[in-house]
Amino acid sequence: MDTGLPKAPPVSAAADPADGPVPPELRTVFALLFTNLGLSVVLTVLVFVLRDSLVDYQLAHAVVPPGTDVERFRSVLHQQVWFRVAGVFLVSAMYLRVGYRLRRGHRAAYRRVVWISIGGLLGLLSLLLSDSYPWWMRAEQVVQGVVLAALLWFVTRPAMRARFAKEKKLKGGFLG
Repeated sequence: MDTGLPKAPPVSAAADPADGPVPPELRTVFALLFTNLGLSVVLTVLVFVLRDSLVDYQLAHAVVPPGTDVERFRSVLHQQVWFRVAGVFLVSAMYLRVGYRLRRGHRAAYRRVVWISIGGLLGLLSLLLSDSYPWWMRAEQVVQGVVLAALLWFVTRPAMRARFAKEKKLKGGFLG
């Protein structure tokens, strides 16, 4: 049925930012973000495998008041190992989601990476200042701190800030 009207041009969806190549500034951020996650996973596996010696170390270096039930305290330290394992699983899921949203250009994901970097650095600093962990955990924490500092530096570079800059809204309605 020919109506005599011109045919409409084909409609195509807007290009998805995740379809093209990953920009170099994002590649570096992804590498650092997932290196940090990998370090956390490796440390968690080591903590789980060496949990008895870790708990013994923590117990030996803890200030235990007289009359404390040492076995109950040991049990609490063992529970902390399980909380760490559960925490790394949750953080892993969050990292995957943040990476996905960052790739798609979501400003909230960019802000989350900045906060992950800052919060992670502050958390590691507090762990390093405590005497609760053996040398091998401290060494990993230093390496992880270097990765987080690099992540914070790269994510705050002008190219990244510009990529995720807040869109300016026109004021005053239709005519500005």
